[in-house]
Amino acid sequence: MGVAEQVAGHYGRPGLEQDVLTAVAEAGLDLDHLRPLDLAEIDEFHLGGLETMRSLLAELDLGPGRRLLDVGSGIGGPARLAAAEFGCPATGVDLTPEFVETARTLTRLVGLEDQVVFETADAAALPFAEGAFDRATMIHVGMNLPDKASVFAEVRRVLEPDGLFLIFDQMLTGDAEPDYPVPWAAEASASFLETPARYRELLGEAGFTVDLERDLTHEGVAFFERMRAEADAAGGPPALGLHVMFGAEWPQRVAHDAAALVQGVLTANVVVARAT
Repeated sequence: MGVAEQVAGHYGRPGLEQDVLTAVAEAGLDLDHLRPLDLAEIDEFHLGGLETMRSLLAELDLGPGRRLLDVGSGIGGPARLAAAEFGCPATGVDLTPEFVETARTLTRLVGLEDQVVFETADAAALPFAEGAFDRATMIHVGMNLPDKASVFAEVRRVLEPDGLFLIFDQMLTGDAEPDYPVPWAAEASASFLETPARYRELLGEAGFTVDLERDLTHEGVAFFERMRAEADAAGGPPALGLHVMFGAEWPQRVAHDAAALVQGVLTANVVVARAT
């Protein structure tokens, strides 16, 4: 099995879309009257949740005149947020067919299907013309990319000159690895972590200059602590949350990730790079 199939299999499974829709209903939400923000607890699959994503998207000067590509779009949270709150048309690509199908359904249910579209695609071979986008995001995806050089080169190809590429990933601080499983991989063979310095190097080789770097590790740890406190207070996880997609292993995955951030094995970094 190749890496692409391994990654898609890690995230996708039969019945994922129905499980998500069932969780939405069990959370007391009306499927016929959904709003984009109703889904934030399950479709913002990254450290910090909704508020962090709002602040990151604000770095990109989005608006109706921008065209956004979200690489590794999952079930669509960041792309829908860009459209709903910034008025920016968005395209999401993901390797996992079940993610793409679920993203399309949720986008239709919140009434954004005219502004946000999703395609199943490999980020190392994007199905778009040169300069098709003004902005790109990659949110907690690089940990699953063995060939970041090819992906960054493809993102550069489909961005207009002076376009911005925002990356928010967990990265290594040194040689130590986290304990597995973690949210993005069941074992080390499916995890492709790199240091911030390596990201900068690869971005430069792909034709980008780095405009901004920010360490959000503290915010990531606080996010995990808040999740744990809310679950303890409620006597268990909420009806709608990321555990719906990952099942019984989710608590262990979160615990390993949180420990790696606290111990300094991992850092949660934001990079905004400009196409030259």
